[in-house]
Amino acid sequence: MTGHQLALTEAVLDEVERSLGDPDLTPAVVAARIGISTRYLHQLFSARGPSFGRRLAACRLERCRADLADPAYAGWTIGEICWRNGFTDPSYLARAFRRAYGVSPGEHRRATVEHRLPMRLSP
Repeated sequence: MTGHQLALTEAVLDEVERSLGDPDLTPAVVAARIGISTRYLHQLFSARGPSFGRRLAACRLERCRADLADPAYAGWTIGEICWRNGFTDPSYLARAFRRAYGVSPGEHRRATVEHRLPMRLSP
């Protein structure tokens, strides 16, 4: 990749990070915001590994994973975290999350909460 292509790829990834909560985020939307064609956006990612769609899904999953472990979102339902990160269906999130991390979103949340709890000393 040339320096220009790397800079464009980073601009695309920055736009994805800023817009993760938008369920209508598509390659065409991101390409228009960056000022490139949708075809060129796909070419940038095909030269680099995972497709744009896979990268977007991975970013959304990772943000959900982080939110589920974050005490600031402890009062949020899994559905609310799902929608906050651009997913439109909590059951789809649950399937994709299990596929990616080997546990359900609820199991992940419980494990991180248990990890944060102080150990009780026995009398």
